[in-house]
Amino acid sequence: AMDKVIEHLKELDIENAMIDIGPSVRVIGKKGKHPWWVGLYDASGKHIIGTIELSDDNAVVTASSLTKSASDKGTIYRHVVYPDTGLPVKDISSVTVVHESAAVANVAATALMIAGLDNWKSVASNMNVTAILLFTNDGTIYLSPAMSHMINWRTEISHKFLRP
Repeated sequence: AMDKVIEHLKELDIENAMIDIGPSVRVIGKKGKHPWWVGLYDASGKHIIGTIELSDDNAVVTASSLTKSASDKGTIYRHVVYPDTGLPVKDISSVTVVHESAAVANVAATALMIAGLDNWKSVASNMNVTAILLFTNDGTIYLSPAMSHMINWRTEISHKFLRP
């Protein structure tokens, strides 16, 4: 839907706009003389730890395993599951992706969460996604070099780079 709205705004010759729907943001152009700034939240989704700079025609989407869940007899079931077992994803708590398409960023973020640290590269390569940030359940932040150039950390945040 966000991609369709941006497409329509472009048809109306609108050059600068931001659409914000929860953990998804889509932009065109700039905010005045500088790029759009989008809040980057920790894995819990409660605390801003930095901002992501978006300009031109991009989307940033975060998929999180912590935001939607249900429990039964002490077991927590998340809405992102491994397709081969139906069990909830357990190693990655959230993934943020920047891409020119909000739809691709959304699908990629969920797929990368399922792929995890062991298989992220093949999924990212197959989807032509380069700007990635992953939070593991232990709080470790992993990011791609392409993403590292877009982030302004609010405080000194320890992170690691994703390696091929």
